[in-house]
Amino acid sequence: MCDQIEQELALGIQLNHINLVKIQSWVEVPGNGPSLVLELAGLSVHAVLDNSERNPSLPWTMRVKWLQDITRGIVELHALLPRSIIHRDLKAANIMLMKDLIVAKITDFRVAMTIDTFRSTSFAASSGVAGTMSFKAPETIDGQCSEKSDVYAFAVTGFEVCKGQYHMRT
Repeated sequence: MCDQIEQELALGIQLNHINLVKIQSWVEVPGNGPSLVLELAGLSVHAVLDNSERNPSLPWTMRVKWLQDITRGIVELHALLPRSIIHRDLKAANIMLMKDLIVAKITDFRVAMTIDTFRSTSFAASSGVAGTMSFKAPETIDGQCSEKSDVYAFAVTGFEVCKGQYHMRT
């Protein structure tokens, strides 16, 4: 199994929260290699915001609920013991909507790292820019990543949800 899949699987198995997409297992796909088996999800927030014809007016109650759900998911990641997890690629495309677009769940942990791993390896200096540039806190360019980096990305995502448009490019 590829290291990236192993890392996401190891992280995902630890995660059991209503606002985090559950990783069920993995399967070997002939010709493609290993793939994660995820909880069945609907559209991403990106897809909903990017399709204003289909979703011309999103109710504010729905937008606020999404932001509350994302917040709960991030709090869960950051509160994990013995080590918190930094997502490092939080954005509208990595927020899935379930149950008729009501429940928001964070997904895509391929670049997520435990804070201890990040601080204790040279990964920070060599690859600190993992993730999507439009959503990255300025300090991450220099390889300095913390829970605050996810909060910055949440603010960008929150701006898009409040505006009702996905305008950043992934």
